[in-house]
Amino acid sequence: SEVYLYYAIAFEYLGKYDSSEFVILKGLSYLPDNIALRKRLAFSYEKQGKVDMQMNELDRLSVLAPDDVKIKTDLAKLYQSQNLFDDQISVIIIENEGKGFSAGADRKEHGLDKEKLEIINDYLWKLSNAIYNSDVPIICCCDGFVIGAGFFIPSSSDIVLATKDSYFQMPGINFDVLVGSAHLGRIIPKQRVREMVFTGERVGVEEILSYGGISSIHEDKESMMKRAHEIAAKIVSMERDSIKVLKKILNSNEPVDVNRAFKKEQQLTFQNKKNLLD
Repeated sequence: SEVYLYYAIAFEYLGKYDSSEFVILKGLSYLPDNIALRKRLAFSYEKQGKVDMQMNELDRLSVLAPDDVKIKTDLAKLYQSQNLFDDQISVIIIENEGKGFSAGADRKEHGLDKEKLEIINDYLWKLSNAIYNSDVPIICCCDGFVIGAGFFIPSSSDIVLATKDSYFQMPGINFDVLVGSAHLGRIIPKQRVREMVFTGERVGVEEILSYGGISSIHEDKESMMKRAHEIAAKIVSMERDSIKVLKKILNSNEPVDVNRAFKKEQQLTFQNKKNLLD
């Protein structure tokens, strides 16, 4: 493969991407699963403006190298640039890796840094807004802790599943971070939300299930993901345009505009931070 790569790159330096493509395809006729050659071929297609062929090559690469995040990122950007997501996705499943959902920030990181706090909150607003206003339904699968900013993921989603040992907590009062109550109100009753945010105490999945905020509780992550895919398959079988309209209807029927409420929460949090620092 190194010989083919050498000549392909040499042609690229000369601006002869069609010749580079020819050499790589020759190499792939002998080494069809060679990842380095296929990456070079995708690059050659990109330089020649062969978008469809580039997408096909990145699709192959995503199968050959499932752990390569850059391949998936490049493919996602390409789909977005071609406005193809709208026709390709009918439902989204979000799951956590590791021990749970959390932003990982603490008081020492941004407690006295107003600019950093604003950046974190801006990203958090964009995340929750993207989930809540997604064109298609989003299923959130919680396995472990759901703390602070991590709580915005399930509370912005359409359907929430959890494993039996998961728990939910909004400890923002301990750090003078006062956002999140509007989103919590989507899966937890208002008065219980008040107690949660005033005390910062955790709430178990059984309690949230009793409120209807979680659809089902599962013994382990495997069984939870199996159920998530069953729900997703059912949604995919429906008429996609009707599902999209239905999501807009459901969002418009909610009593609180969570995005507007979140902005208000952010403003009051920043003002409170300023007052504490003055």
